[in-house]
Amino acid sequence: MNKKNKYLILFILLLSLISCGNPSPVEFTDNTTTTENINVGIVPAKPSTYVYSNGYDSTGIVEPFVNKNTIVNVSGIHNSNYGSFTYGAYYFALFNDKTKPVMGPNNSLVGFKSKSVTSVFFNNVPAQQESNRMKMMNQQHAPVDTSLGFKYVLSNGMGHGMHGGLNNPFPYGSSINIRINDGANPLYQFDLPTPNEIIGQIKLQGTVSTNNLSMELTWNGNANDSVNVIIGIVNQSSNDANPLFLFKTANTNSLKVPWSILEKIQFSKTKFLVVTLIKRIIKGIPYNAVLKDSYIASQSIHNIKVDIPR
Repeated sequence: MNKKNKYLILFILLLSLISCGNPSPVEFTDNTTTTENINVGIVPAKPSTYVYSNGYDSTGIVEPFVNKNTIVNVSGIHNSNYGSFTYGAYYFALFNDKTKPVMGPNNSLVGFKSKSVTSVFFNNVPAQQESNRMKMMNQQHAPVDTSLGFKYVLSNGMGHGMHGGLNNPFPYGSSINIRINDGANPLYQFDLPTPNEIIGQIKLQGTVSTNNLSMELTWNGNANDSVNVIIGIVNQSSNDANPLFLFKTANTNSLKVPWSILEKIQFSKTKFLVVTLIKRIIKGIPYNAVLKDSYIASQSIHNIKVDIPR
């Protein structure tokens, strides 16, 4: 992934968020109180253990690592940047070796070494083998680039060329056929459903200087859909992108974020905000010799760059 592509969804530590309720827009009163149909969390929760390898990342996986043998993830990605609208897609498969855990400096599990397989195909297009890397904090609290093995990737429109010749647009509201040959068992394949495209809009009111900045997000689709919203920042000095808040919504197409939430942001050190909306489908796969336990997901992602009214 290109480390300069700052408008893509991040690897974050998922907090346990539960949502239900009615279809009306919801406004928070503070950063801990939640309403009936939206929950909010603050991320990352364990910054001393690891840092995110690329800041905002396109894959849509919601943890620095997922405690599964097999992870398959496909994403259709839209980036809105000052009126311009770009499209991308990112597909990947990762095969963890749970006999080879990766431990953080505080002796906590942060991942696994990953295994090589013979081939992975997405809609009959072979994925390219790439290094699977993450940054972890060493004893001096400095990030160290760490190779965990390999993953299998197809992408386009991501600002860093194509991987493996993925030329077709992401098939929203359809499916992607996935074939995996691990070299030891018969070929395994399945169809992964894809969500409809999500497109969001943002309205800002007030300013930081008057302590009344608020944000209202609206998006298309069925109000019964579950949608995750992430608010992150891009730092003034380093151009690093960092996640701050994760919201999980249900039974609504609207989210209001008041000043009592936004005031937690260090605006003096922030260049601009990045707001990300995610609609996701998780597919259950029976335990089998090729995939074993698995996390299989597809998502539509819309990233929106937001100037800050000072």
